[in-house]
Amino acid sequence: MSELSFFILSLTSLFAIINPLSTAIIFITINQNSTAEWKKSMAKKACISAATILILSTFLGFLIFDFFNISLSALEISSGIILLFIGFKMVNPLLKQKEILPEHKKEIIEKEDISLVPLAIPFISGPAAIATTVTLSVEGGKFGEVIVIAAVILISFLTYILLLKANTIKKFLKDSGTKAVEKIMGLIILALGTQFILNGIKGFVELL
Repeated sequence: MSELSFFILSLTSLFAIINPLSTAIIFITINQNSTAEWKKSMAKKACISAATILILSTFLGFLIFDFFNISLSALEISSGIILLFIGFKMVNPLLKQKEILPEHKKEIIEKEDISLVPLAIPFISGPAAIATTVTLSVEGGKFGEVIVIAAVILISFLTYILLLKANTIKKFLKDSGTKAVEKIMGLIILALGTQFILNGIKGFVELL
């Protein structure tokens, strides 16, 4: 796979998993009575924090897996399982991918700064995004880390723009459009998770 193809793969994978459109809807929902300046500040801090987390995961992931002697195949399979779980929740109308958990609601009520929790974690840089970032950086070969980091920075910037335009997005998509986007992203994540698992099984079989 060429560097450009791998960059496109990384970009589309992270976009589907982070799902900035869904995050933007949540962002405007929990900030309905906030000023435009405050929203901009929270969006900026959240995206910078999320990008930092994912970039650090790209580098520290290698050290952690080496320390625990975890193989690439095991990482791919476990990442795939996480993605299947996330994707299933997105395409299942009875479940929600990004529900605001009770502890996060408490955080929103008690503190003004919601940039780190729940925006950066878990809405933008959740477990699936971290696992995918690490897996892609390993699979990317010589320039894997650099390409994945470039994709993370671009997705983080795009997420920031979409958070700022959250009001417009909500009015344009409406409820039906939001649900349709979420289901499409869910199908992409299911396919990506399946592919990760197949790659992991293939790698494990080749070692036998």
